[in-house]
Amino acid sequence: MIVNTISTLVQHRCLWYRGIFRTNQAIAVMLNNNTNQSTPGFIQSTLCKLSCMCALLVMFSGCATTGNSKDPYESFNRDMHSFNLNVDEYVMKPVAKGYQWVTPNFVDRGVTNFFSNLQGIRLTFNDLLQAKFQDAGFDMLRFVVNSTVGLGGLFDVATELDVPRGNEDFAQTLGYWGVPSGPFLVLPFVGPSSPRAIGGSIGDAPLNPISYIGYAPVSVGLQAVNFTDTRADLLQLDDVIEEMKDYSLMRDAYLQRQAYLVSDGEITDDDFDDEEFYDESDEVYQPESQQ
Repeated sequence: MIVNTISTLVQHRCLWYRGIFRTNQAIAVMLNNNTNQSTPGFIQSTLCKLSCMCALLVMFSGCATTGNSKDPYESFNRDMHSFNLNVDEYVMKPVAKGYQWVTPNFVDRGVTNFFSNLQGIRLTFNDLLQAKFQDAGFDMLRFVVNSTVGLGGLFDVATELDVPRGNEDFAQTLGYWGVPSGPFLVLPFVGPSSPRAIGGSIGDAPLNPISYIGYAPVSVGLQAVNFTDTRADLLQLDDVIEEMKDYSLMRDAYLQRQAYLVSDGEITDDDFDDEEFYDESDEVYQPESQQ
C-alpha cells in the first residue's frame, strides 16, 4: 500500500518537475525573441538540446557507473536527487505555501481544472497512437465538454458526468511500441527520468497549447502558475512525500510506476528483481509499527 501511494506521488512530482522544465522553456523563448524560429519550433529545439546535454552528462560520468543495469549512474543520480530536494525545500515549497495562503479554494480548484483540461489534447493523441480508440473518444469528449460547458476548463463538468479520464503520454506510447526505458536518470530541475521519458517530453511538447502562445511573458506566467499550483496541491501529502527523500524508494517507485503505466497494469514479479536494486548502503524502509 505504501509503495503504491508513493508511486502515485512520484508521478505527481514528475508532473511538477515537468512544469518547471516547461517554464524554463518559456523563459528561453522570451530571451530569444529576436530569433526567426517560431515559439513551438524553438521549444522543440530546446528539448532536443536538453536531451543531448543529458546524454553527454551520462557519457562523461561513465567512470562512476555501478553494476546495477537499471541504475548504472547511481552516484550522479543521488547527487541530482539531493540537489532537487534542496530546490524543493528552500524555493518551491515556500512559494507553494504562499500561493496556497493567498488563493481561495474555489480559485485553486479552477486553476487545477484549467491546466488539467489542457492535457486532453495530449491524452487523445497518445490514445490514438496506442490504438486505444475508446479511451481517445472519452478523452476528447472530456476536453470538448470541459472547454465549452466547463467555461474553458475552469469547471470539471466531465467528471461530474462520470466520463473516464486517461493517463497517456508519449513516453508511454514509445513503450507501447517497444522502445526500452533505458537507464534510470535523475536530472536537475526535472527529477526522475530516463532516455525514453526524455523522448516522451519531446513528443508531447507540440501538444501543449501554451507552447503556441506568441507572447512570451504570458507563456512564462501560465507555466509558473501551473507548476506552483501543482506543488501547492501536494502540500497536504508532505508527510508521505518525506518518504521520497530516500533515493532507493523513490527510484524503485518511479520504475514500478512507469512499468505499470506502459503495460496498463499487466506486470509480473519478473519485471522487478529485488536483488538487482538492493544496496547495503541504503536504509531499509519499515513501517512505523515495525520500527
